[in-house]
Amino acid sequence: MKRVGVAVTAIALAISAPAFAAGQTIPLATMTCKQFVDSPRDTIGVILTWMMGYLQDEDEPAELNFSKMEDLGKKLGTYCGQNPTHGVMRALDKVSDADDDSDVLKSVVGVWTFGEKQVWIVVRPDGSATQCRIAPDGSVYFSKGAFRAPNILAWEKIWGDDQVVREKDAIKLTGKFGSFSYKRDDGDRPPARCAAT
Repeated sequence: MKRVGVAVTAIALAISAPAFAAGQTIPLATMTCKQFVDSPRDTIGVILTWMMGYLQDEDEPAELNFSKMEDLGKKLGTYCGQNPTHGVMRALDKVSDADDDSDVLKSVVGVWTFGEKQVWIVVRPDGSATQCRIAPDGSVYFSKGAFRAPNILAWEKIWGDDQVVREKDAIKLTGKFGSFSYKRDDGDRPPARCAAT
């Protein structure tokens, strides 16, 4: 953990406006995390500035947010401190996807039901989940699960892993039994019979 702390500190301190000679290049495609965190402060600052532009969405205002850049530096420092042999561009993908993962989870939080059948899925803000099915004969099938980045609901029993995709007013789960769409349940919770057994 000491190495991670050193990497985070080094990158956080590196945000500055360095000057480089014309014709000088920084080979990001082949740079490892170790090479990145061991780079001079000026070099790290230039790389972080470039990364901010690389990650910029087209519909966002053109700006350089130093708070976001510092946050990116800390995330890269933590990741690279733990994975020194990984490429720095792979590290960038990993730390920038973390925000996307959070957005996917937020978009599927709620109570969902499957058509006219008695099937409910509950996804909570902390990523925990439950699934309950009441069969026509009255049997109750229940499983706990959890959201796993980037887009998986992993069930402890019965259903295995489902890939989850948010659609307009529904979520679509694809797993070992096929693909099924669930609409938001305005009742806010499944019936009492769906308590864990």
